[in-house]
Amino acid sequence: MTPEGRIKAKFKKRLEKYKPHVWGWMPVSRGYGVHGIPDWIGCAYGCFIAVEFKAGTAEPTKHQALKHLEIREAKGTVFVVRDDESMDEVFVEIEGWKLAYKAIVG
Repeated sequence: MTPEGRIKAKFKKRLEKYKPHVWGWMPVSRGYGVHGIPDWIGCAYGCFIAVEFKAGTAEPTKHQALKHLEIREAKGTVFVVRDDESMDEVFVEIEGWKLAYKAIVG
């Protein structure tokens, strides 16, 4: 498994505890379709979230950076996850949305 693949697998495993309030999908472009779509796209407690996985110091491509900007302009949330520390940032955000959701819904 590639370093990026290991990060993706760990992320998917950590998401399990949030079901059914988190839904997501990993689109596979196979070279067709729209360039730059994030690796994971989902909804967590009613909030749009996208995650780009990168190993080491790799940066998002120009197409990916443009899609990230478009998502942020639409008030979605985008993360670039490289390691456990950056993955923790995603789950801190999800926990915040969970608390807000519980305050509203009960």
